[in-house]
Amino acid sequence: FYLCVVLGAYSMVVVYGHPRVPCTLLPGYHKYAGFAYVAFCIYTWYLACTVTPGIITAETVDRFDNYEYDNVLYREGRKCKTTGLPKLARSKFCRHMNCNVARFDHFCPWLNQAVGQENYRCFLFFLLAHVGLLAYGSVAMGLILGSEVVDRQLLSARYYSAEKGEVVQATKLVVMQYLIFNNWALFGVFILCTVMAIVLAGFLGYHLWLAARNQTTNESYKWSDLKKYYKRLDAYRKEVAAREAEAEQLELQAKLANVDTMDDDAAIAMAAKSMGLETEGDETGIAAEKGKGKGTGKGK
Repeated sequence: FYLCVVLGAYSMVVVYGHPRVPCTLLPGYHKYAGFAYVAFCIYTWYLACTVTPGIITAETVDRFDNYEYDNVLYREGRKCKTTGLPKLARSKFCRHMNCNVARFDHFCPWLNQAVGQENYRCFLFFLLAHVGLLAYGSVAMGLILGSEVVDRQLLSARYYSAEKGEVVQATKLVVMQYLIFNNWALFGVFILCTVMAIVLAGFLGYHLWLAARNQTTNESYKWSDLKKYYKRLDAYRKEVAAREAEAEQLELQAKLANVDTMDDDAAIAMAAKSMGLETEGDETGIAAEKGKGKGTGKGK
């Protein structure tokens, strides 16, 4: 799929772009520079495809056991349920390749293999090369189209408008429509290169940010999921606590509503219980004080 996209776009450039080079804004040597750059990018793709990501086997498990277990995402002593091999820290079983990959980052469909400890640098090199290629292609196509605008003086030309039925001065929108209609292949390559250059530059920036944090894409997703889980758990606990507090408040209000119908001893006992002051010893002490008071009264 990668070769279809790259070679397909480059063939459009050769067929529709090379006959116009050199032009006013683009020198002729870019024919050869473009070919060399495309060949170089294909080489980086081949390199990223063929370098192993770091496959863990019974023979290589000791070589890839280089990272500490954090006892959160990775715990020592666990085994992979699929392969039965020790589940090393930062490793993961790749279902596409059917193997355990050391310091697993993600599976790349453009490379048709996982990106891991052994080929991560090749992957970054591949991204960097293609960001440059796409930016180069976008600028080159823009200069070829711009040369046609300059050479034919399209912005100062006059056109017959079928809608108005008269000759009108060209606008930027009219010139763009003219370029799209007469240079659809080059304009399509220009749009493809521009959009993909922006997307791939963002993707490269994201991976450089992960590399600066010593984190993989897989770990980034896992930490994100873990934070979401604890955030939901904290919200649930706060909701339960709020409901319990509300239930206690309603219960207390119901008891206080009936306080006028109680005698003094019952009201005091209920208030002590609501404040957590009532104990078995307190009840005994209260009863003793009552008995003592009665005895003293009789003595008098």
